[in-house]
Amino acid sequence: MAQSFKALSVASVEGVVVEVWWGLVEREKPRVYNRQGHLDLVALVKRCGLKVRVVMAFHQCATGPGNPHWSI
Repeated sequence: MAQSFKALSVASVEGVVVEVWWGLVEREKPRVYNRQGHLDLVALVKRCGLKVRVVMAFHQCATGPGNPHWSI
């Protein structure tokens, strides 16, 4: 991923968008949060000279192409 982010930076891309799915952050049980994977990703993106925009996702609807609501 670092090579890809560096290539984007060299190509004058300003930043990337990262979706944070709350179901993954709070996977084990309510009020137990594990953000480490997201923090590692943000640190990597920043080291490669890019900005990060985080989009929080709290819903389950339209989670992928197999979902009937995907195109809505």
